[in-house]
Amino acid sequence: MANIAFISHCLLNNLSKVEFFENKNKELITFLLENNIDLVQMPCPEYTLYGGRRFGQVKEQYDTPFFRKHCKEISISIMEQIDEYLRNGHKVIGVLAIKGSPTCGYLHTVSGPSWQGEIKDQGDKLLKDAHLVEGSGVYIEELFKNLNDKVSILEVDEANIEIVKKDILELLK
Repeated sequence: MANIAFISHCLLNNLSKVEFFENKNKELITFLLENNIDLVQMPCPEYTLYGGRRFGQVKEQYDTPFFRKHCKEISISIMEQIDEYLRNGHKVIGVLAIKGSPTCGYLHTVSGPSWQGEIKDQGDKLLKDAHLVEGSGVYIEELFKNLNDKVSILEVDEANIEIVKKDILELLK
């Protein structure tokens, strides 16, 4: 049977991010494929609700009942897929989350308690207030409610993918 990883959307498609970043994840994707891990690309909740012309936001801005409902709906569909793969004897090695994402972070997310109002009036102040904190993003929180102990969640630090590569090799044993 196959090994499968459910991956955050932007690991395969960096155009879904707020800014067009250089795709630094090719090494990780190559590593996964070379280790015979099939990939399931999860939808990006930010993109599917707000599109590609949105501004960057912090967790506090996404932490609304409306966005949580959207994330919950996506997470139910993902959990149903995970259950079906497991039911058919496949090994789901994990969900790959993104370090620092306000939606797809697992161990770290970005926080900015004062983020609200007009950007033009307080842009520099807002940028100084945004910081990496321990905790999960909104989507991963909703997904985690459904995962229970069935599947691991791994955090991808896009600046240092060697850590997650080691974690993945451990899960393959």
